[in-house]
Amino acid sequence: MKVLLLSSMEKIFPDRVTSEKELVSLSAFRNERTYFQLAVCPDEDGPISVSIASPLLPFLSLRRIGFVPSALPAYPNRNDDGYLTLEPGLFPDPLFETRGCESGKAGEWIGFWISFRPELTPPPGEYRIFVRVRAGKQDETKSITLAVLAEDLPAQRLHVTQWFHCDSISELHDLPVFSEGFWAMVEKYLRTAVSNGINMILTPLFTPPLDTAVGGERLTVQLIGVKKTKGVYSFDFSRLDRWITLCLSVGVKYLEMSHLFTQWGAKACPKIIAEVDGCEKRIFGWDTPALGDAYKEFLSVFLPQLADHLRFLGVDEISYFHLSDEPHGDEARAQYVAIHEFISPYLEGFSVMDALSDYSFYESGAVSIPVPKEDAIKPFVEHGVKPLWTYYCCAQTTNVPNRFFALPGYRVRVFGILAYVYGLEGFLQWGYNFYHSQYSKAVIDPFKVTDAGGAFPSGDPFSVYPGEDGPLESLRLNLFHEGLFDLRALELLESRIGRAAVLGIVSEVAGMELTFESYPKTPDFIYALRDRIRRELSL
Repeated sequence: MKVLLLSSMEKIFPDRVTSEKELVSLSAFRNERTYFQLAVCPDEDGPISVSIASPLLPFLSLRRIGFVPSALPAYPNRNDDGYLTLEPGLFPDPLFETRGCESGKAGEWIGFWISFRPELTPPPGEYRIFVRVRAGKQDETKSITLAVLAEDLPAQRLHVTQWFHCDSISELHDLPVFSEGFWAMVEKYLRTAVSNGINMILTPLFTPPLDTAVGGERLTVQLIGVKKTKGVYSFDFSRLDRWITLCLSVGVKYLEMSHLFTQWGAKACPKIIAEVDGCEKRIFGWDTPALGDAYKEFLSVFLPQLADHLRFLGVDEISYFHLSDEPHGDEARAQYVAIHEFISPYLEGFSVMDALSDYSFYESGAVSIPVPKEDAIKPFVEHGVKPLWTYYCCAQTTNVPNRFFALPGYRVRVFGILAYVYGLEGFLQWGYNFYHSQYSKAVIDPFKVTDAGGAFPSGDPFSVYPGEDGPLESLRLNLFHEGLFDLRALELLESRIGRAAVLGIVSEVAGMELTFESYPKTPDFIYALRDRIRRELSL
């Protein structure tokens, strides 16, 4: 039997581990989560029993790392030499609850995810954690030292959104939209998001017009009640109120209003359902032009009432609006500018943000918060754009951080350090729980299909899985959260010695100036930087 304690940034496949270099020590601030892994390769088939002993036991949890298939781990000819593999196969990702006893197969690795979650704030000090593994007649114990530091990290400053897909919750859990069971499940997904650093939530004023085939529809998840009686619009905000109350109650800090126009050019309207003279019907969609008189009339009535309502609730300063996702090209720019000119009087005082990477869109003044791709952020940095955001999706495949199954763990986690280097204020990623094929043509089982039906590299469409009782975290979600803790540790150090000094330390430890395309390609850099932060804070 082979037993290894590994960094959270390694990966345990059925036939191999990415490194057999064992982790012997970790450190964490009093309010910081951290993770490590147990890898076991038994000599014979049979049960594997795992138990943990430590003074920190109340703060530790054990989960089994599940394997899921990927038919598309990477785009052909759009990758780099940093991928773990380009071949389809089974990949480690979902984290399942376990009682510490699992079935093992001779010669195959099985992985366990060990979490330190200091919700009760343990006393500072160094603690040993003993992990005992029994398989057949074999019995082996490994240990690691965890130093709990005496300080707390500052609150998370970075805005983080991963788009929250309500239709997927309804479909995968077989819960009618806005039923009491649906609301209860939404709360579970929200709590999991917030507990992993996602503090901004996409709010479906109307069914979000995202990844929807032209002419197609997604399940209606519209929060706003719309009536049109004898040509006069009226609106019911009660479901929106319940949504906002729920979000704030679980710790959401920012509300991200769903897009008011369709994706990839803003040519049409989102699907909007209304009761028209007592009959429910769709009044807007792909067949209605974005700047047609009908939709402009609707918005001229709706947006002032919505803005006033958000101000009444006291959430106007934490509310952000979207116009259209990923517009690009001259035609789209002209359309986007025209839409902004129409919309802006109704959204005075609110921030407008969109994923767009053409600097000319920002130059036009049509968006207050541009969100460029990691690999297209350079002109925004050179022009000193503030606030500075970035995003990644399926297209950021080469050199830059991302969360694909086939990428090493450091490539997920290093984003936090780079967010500090760039002074980012926000990050956007489109797939918290997108359980559909591309263009939402079919619902998929994310335990069986992880690439949106062969469209996106596995790891792009979702970061949680639909468990029986609620969302299951993925190791990628936890790794990204570790990166957010790295960012907060750098911010804590900055409060002591200043930003310039911290940037100097980052470059010194890295041995290079960091960019999204250039950073040390090893977990050792991240651990070395964390050790340096710890030493600097103790001076």
